[in-house]
Amino acid sequence: MLAMVTSNPRFYHEAVAELDSLGESFLSLSPGDMVPPSVDVVITSEGERERIEFPCVVSALSAQAAVREALLRRSGLVKKYDFVSIGIDPGKNIGIAAIGDR
Repeated sequence: MLAMVTSNPRFYHEAVAELDSLGESFLSLSPGDMVPPSVDVVITSEGERERIEFPCVVSALSAQAAVREALLRRSGLVKKYDFVSIGIDPGKNIGIAAIGDR
């Protein structure tokens, strides 16, 4: 689950619009609120990141960028890999696999 933790109204509005357009559910919390254990990733504005005590906090200047990064983190994906291996099975049932180092 995602949690939106911000007191910045513009950031909140833009992030909620992005989450709604993607059909994502989330919790709305204020900075200082306890984040429940069911939350995987916290989304906040760049200026509020230091105020949030949680293992996985995503922030960005753009609310849309923060939401996209949070979705990547929740799925276990990262933006950059040091090594990527791609395999292609050209047999009767074609298949593709990609494995990253992280």
